[in-house]
Amino acid sequence: MMKVLVMSNQQRIRAVASIVIVLLVLALVLGLLSAAFYFRFTREYASGDYFVYWYATRALVRDGRDPYSATITSETREILPLIEIPSSSDGLFIPEYVFVNPLYAVLPIVPLVWLAFDAAEAIWLAFLLSVLLGSGVLLLRETKFRLTPVTVGVALLWIVLFYPATHSLLNGQLSMLVFGCVVGAWWALRHEHDTLAGLLLAYSTVKIQMVVLLVPLLLLWAIHQRRTRLLFAFSATLGMMLAWAFAMDARWPLGMLNNVTAHAGDFLSPSALQVVMPNPALSTALSIGLLLMFALAVARSVLRGWQALGELPMWAIMLTCLLVVHASPHDQLMLLLPIWQGIAQQSGSHARLKTLVLMSLFMALPWGVSLATKRGHLESYATLLPLSIGVISWRAIAELRRTSRA
Repeated sequence: MMKVLVMSNQQRIRAVASIVIVLLVLALVLGLLSAAFYFRFTREYASGDYFVYWYATRALVRDGRDPYSATITSETREILPLIEIPSSSDGLFIPEYVFVNPLYAVLPIVPLVWLAFDAAEAIWLAFLLSVLLGSGVLLLRETKFRLTPVTVGVALLWIVLFYPATHSLLNGQLSMLVFGCVVGAWWALRHEHDTLAGLLLAYSTVKIQMVVLLVPLLLLWAIHQRRTRLLFAFSATLGMMLAWAFAMDARWPLGMLNNVTAHAGDFLSPSALQVVMPNPALSTALSIGLLLMFALAVARSVLRGWQALGELPMWAIMLTCLLVVHASPHDQLMLLLPIWQGIAQQSGSHARLKTLVLMSLFMALPWGVSLATKRGHLESYATLLPLSIGVISWRAIAELRRTSRA
């Protein structure tokens, strides 16, 4: 009995030591990345989107001001470097520099508001890069290919240079955290870590346009499967974040709604489908048709027992990137999930060649369209098309082939 207890204590000590070592290594990596960003990037360049988050958070936490107020928006636009807007700006993404996220979105930024902006930005970008690389590792672990240090390094470099990832990182976008939460939740669900999945899905709602189909789908599946830990973790986490937000500013939902409505004309960009099909009647009809097909697919899964999530989460991501308005290139970072799942399904003698071709296309096309259609510092709506149209077309063709063979 004493021997068992001693062994058990030794195992606990080793487990705690392992966790401490991992945390120390992560802290060291984050510190080195922060220093690199600080000395090579943030002292001369400001990530516009992150500055909006940081300035709104500082106004709330340090100064007790309303982060959604017109005063904060005006001050933000005065401080940030002005971007020249051409007289004919139709079809271009115009930077809005206005805080429109739920108030609990700023929770990870709160510790940084007591630092100078360039130092806070360096830490934030290092954190986002760490999230991206960590998400990439989780994605790679689910592939069937033999992973060597070279293949892992090349794949992670590809992920960092993937157009939406680079775009999101350089702008300090919350999209990177939403992506990390979704990848982490996806991995957690596959390994039955429901509490972790629920916690991560709750924070992913900070940019609802990225998960407007995915989160309800996963919650519906959890209800159907009676995955109570996931549902409780999601509800408890979201409830605590909302409680913090209301404690800081009880009127924040009205402020957020006011900013969304007051500045809608500044940043309400079309969906990728609307760019391809500018006729409102046709694009609306096709959007409704696609959503109905998705709803029918969900209903069919429910009627058949819906044990496994299958392809539905990937279709939720792809349809969101195709149909949701006020989408921008960094929101398409979510498409890395269906891309990597599709790559993991490649089989046959030419699987590696197919993977290389797919990775080359999904890397080159968005960058090529962006460079070809960019006007000054402003991107064209056409930048949305290569990935939103390309990925869903590729996955649809693959699904049709799989169905015909079956």
